[in-house]
Amino acid sequence: MTFAEKYCAENKIERERFREEVMLRVLYPRVLHIRTLLKLIPGYFEPDYELIDGVGRLTDMKGFDNEETDFVRHSGNRGFLRNTLGLRVSVRRLKKLVHSTVGTGQNLS
Repeated sequence: MTFAEKYCAENKIERERFREEVMLRVLYPRVLHIRTLLKLIPGYFEPDYELIDGVGRLTDMKGFDNEETDFVRHSGNRGFLRNTLGLRVSVRRLKKLVHSTVGTGQNLS
């Protein structure tokens, strides 16, 4: 079972809502107020969605660090808004969400 499947089952949501539900839970709070404006910038949230999608496909925690590294190195993560102001998802919040969904074990099944 993937993290996305487990998260959706535990929260009783459709799989199609996974990305947005997780995005809202792991964005820094300051982003929530201006999210609509940031969506006007083409591709602004692409690195965030790629991270959420990648983590959603995980079947164990072993791959989380690789997803985090890809996110940090993503070319879309450069710039004042994302780096200096932190207008993006929080990897720490995402990791906590995965751990709270998975529990103390490493396997998601």
